[in-house]
Amino acid sequence: MDSPAAATLAASIVAQGEKVRDLKTQKASKELVVEAVNDLLAFKAQFKALTGADYVDPNAKPKEKPSEKAKAKVVDAPPADPAKKSKKELNKEKKKEKKATIKVGGDVAALPSTPVAKKEGKKPASLTIDDAKAPIFVQAPPAATDKPTVYYTASHLPRTAFAVAALLKDAGLDVTFVNFTIPHALPVLVLPTGKVINGDIAIAKYFCRLTPDAGLYGLSSEPILMGEIDGWVGYAQSHVHAATLPASFLDAILAERTFLVGFGLTLADVAVFSALSAVQFQADATGAYPHLSRWFQYLHPILSPDSSMTLPAPVLAILSPRKKPVPTEKATFVSQKGKTSGSCPPLEGAIVGQVVTRFPPEPSGFLHIGHIKACMLNDYYARQYQGKLIVRFDDTNPSKEKDEFEQAILQDLARLNSAHRNASVSTNLALFDKLLAADPAAAGYCLRGKIDMQAKNKTLRDPVFFRANYKAYPTYDFACPIVDSTEGVTHALRTTEYNDRDAQYQWVLQALQLRPVRIHAFARMNFVHSVLSKRKLQWFVDHGHKVIDPIAPRFFALDATRAVRVTVHGLPFTGVQGFPTALHPKNPNLGVNMKRLGADLLVERDDADAFNVGEDVTLM
Repeated sequence: MDSPAAATLAASIVAQGEKVRDLKTQKASKELVVEAVNDLLAFKAQFKALTGADYVDPNAKPKEKPSEKAKAKVVDAPPADPAKKSKKELNKEKKKEKKATIKVGGDVAALPSTPVAKKEGKKPASLTIDDAKAPIFVQAPPAATDKPTVYYTASHLPRTAFAVAALLKDAGLDVTFVNFTIPHALPVLVLPTGKVINGDIAIAKYFCRLTPDAGLYGLSSEPILMGEIDGWVGYAQSHVHAATLPASFLDAILAERTFLVGFGLTLADVAVFSALSAVQFQADATGAYPHLSRWFQYLHPILSPDSSMTLPAPVLAILSPRKKPVPTEKATFVSQKGKTSGSCPPLEGAIVGQVVTRFPPEPSGFLHIGHIKACMLNDYYARQYQGKLIVRFDDTNPSKEKDEFEQAILQDLARLNSAHRNASVSTNLALFDKLLAADPAAAGYCLRGKIDMQAKNKTLRDPVFFRANYKAYPTYDFACPIVDSTEGVTHALRTTEYNDRDAQYQWVLQALQLRPVRIHAFARMNFVHSVLSKRKLQWFVDHGHKVIDPIAPRFFALDATRAVRVTVHGLPFTGVQGFPTALHPKNPNLGVNMKRLGADLLVERDDADAFNVGEDVTLM
């Protein structure tokens, strides 16, 4: 087995053999077992066509050759007198006579013998191969070309590999799909190097590994996530069949999930979707499987084949799940009361294909998070019912509306879906050059670190590292670890408010292969009824508040020309009253401090003008 192709086929035979044994152990249906055995025979036939010899399991025990004694036929000796000799003695004499006959070269065939009938077990009719009309399962793969090519037949369509290839097309994956004329051949990927990869799932995994940044196969740094994806891929192969469709199980799993694994589309979703499409699964309009139907309808426009891939039209029709006729009556409203899922309830009176939603913001300001929620909700229902979403501007308040807000809203809506996350390196570098050159075309752009949009720590969800501030300007989270490492900092002591950003700090150091820096956290100080934040103190300075002493600018005084005397009524004392207050609430040995309260106060004129009779006022 010197050929790499032969080694690959041998590995495929071993894996398929394990699958056959698992199906038999699980007492799967006869159809599933027969299909798996046929695939195994196909691998072995391809191995023989490639190497010229039958496949032999290297771990199998060698069969014992039959001995000469076993080959010799049993010879009946002349019957002896049973009255004189026991049965045991008679048997011994028979053996001796037999040996003597063979030793002297006697004619064994002339002696009477008893023919032994051989029992032959029955084989399944579907597995019997007629040598005269044996179906050709596979053939040697075609010659390599300058472009990766997947060869397939209509009996074994590469559904998963095709969907993955379509998803990764924008990421630079360029592959051709060619129809194979030999029946029952498994999909095979022929690389320009001449090496081959057999099987739909194996090809799909290879595509995912070629573009790891796309995240379809998880991250190498998270083996648990990759294991979960492998588990679902295996589940799709062994459990999703027309006879054993696990719709209830999948519906329960998707009750509180948008995707099967993590928070984004992965190979797990692609494999299960492809398996469901193969058995012509349809989204259930009766509400029996609402979560599975919602998931399937969401992925349908993403994973269904389109004309951008090189596939013949008849095969595209086979790969695409069949659509049910559009219903003419109104969809029945199903109450969602009591359900624990996060899916949106159906629209009352909605008709598939005729739903139109709208997003009408007022162009009097920029979009905020509330606008985004409204827009995404309307977009969800428009997609759910195969309708459309209209964006229009509410111009009923012209005094507050501006054209710049209209343009900004349209630009923000266009950026809701990150179109550049999987852009090529050359495209990203070209955009970054525009940032560095302060190109007006790059206004509003930012450079983000592509980490993991599925991370539980949200600071790792593609954080912003450069902004278009005059030129490309680095953020604190990106610059801080670089400066610490290059300046020789060994231990960075930071307050606990940065704890969530520690993982991002270390990611930057590892990605840039810089010297590591240890981080230690300490608690920040917060004072009650006191302002320490520079940003908040700046507000007082910007609004004209005076300071008593420039050396201690945090002690404020009032402008005498604008001070207003306020008298508080209803106090339990008159004049000025002193109240002792413990210097430390838990240690009375530290003594007390006298706080003096009086009925006459001085406040700013602006504050006094805002007072209303009968209103509660809090002075700090």
